[in-house]
Amino acid sequence: DRSASGGLWKKDLLGILGGVDGDSDTNTNRNSRCNYSDVDVLLRCSTCEHFVDLCVKFSVPSNLVHCLRMLRLLELQVVEKATEEGAMEAVTPVSTNATDRVASLLLILCVSPSVGHELLPHLSRLFALVGASYPPNAIHVARAASDVVSAFARNCLDSSLVDHMHKSHMDDNDSIVVLLTEDIKDLCGLQS
Repeated sequence: DRSASGGLWKKDLLGILGGVDGDSDTNTNRNSRCNYSDVDVLLRCSTCEHFVDLCVKFSVPSNLVHCLRMLRLLELQVVEKATEEGAMEAVTPVSTNATDRVASLLLILCVSPSVGHELLPHLSRLFALVGASYPPNAIHVARAASDVVSAFARNCLDSSLVDHMHKSHMDDNDSIVVLLTEDIKDLCGLQS
């Protein structure tokens, strides 16, 4: 059944990232016998000596930015479904736990310019999360993205990143501003 499989990715995503809010059955990793999500395991290992370097090597920061985008989408779909069903009560968030864990891991990683360089191709997507509109049930995603951008600005920017961002702003084809605008249009459902 297509609708069942359509919801399966959401449950799997939330299970990997930290679980569905208020649902103890999905707050564990299905593929292991432990009670920790995959992100919880990474958080537990974050004090290891080469943790940040290994995460950069395996593109964890950029994948976590994509996870934040997916969590926003998930919350938007929850609102859309409730609206279609005529639900009049306030929609409660389903991804607070997962968003908190993803943001915590990104904040731990945003301590090094190497993370900034790894995130460079994805900065417009991260910035778009801060500037997008959100329904009340998804405000936690906006707050998490804002916290990550602040940590990025404090700890990851170096002169080469600033130079690259400036140069890309001057090149109309790759402008971070243009990419940001296009992404906001995409997230808002506007045509490019």
